[in-house]
Amino acid sequence: MFVGSEKKPAAAAYVVPARRKVDNSLQVLVRRVCNKLTVTNVAELAKELIELFASGKHPRAAVVAAFSTCITQNCLEHTGFTTTIAFSYAGMIRALQLEFGNEVVAPVVEHVAFAVQEAVDADND
Repeated sequence: MFVGSEKKPAAAAYVVPARRKVDNSLQVLVRRVCNKLTVTNVAELAKELIELFASGKHPRAAVVAAFSTCITQNCLEHTGFTTTIAFSYAGMIRALQLEFGNEVVAPVVEHVAFAVQEAVDADND
């Protein structure tokens, strides 16, 4: 072969955002809600989460699991987790409680509490 004749990988073609494949899996939808969370938009995002529960497209247990996983990941994996974000999540949990009752909220709180306890126990070992 001649020098410089090696095949180079083809550059990926740019795809405009409107034509990109949209991933609508439940975990991605819940993660989008969690990533947009601020103090000023808690009510708006709580409505989005409530719509996920009420839509019937996903089982409630799956939405609960995705939301509690999102909270747990934000609590344990990000060093920037602040009381402001904690209060924002508390507001979303309260909105879920008002809309659906304790049967939806209890598993979220339980999952987060157990995950935090496991992390604390692991740090103490």
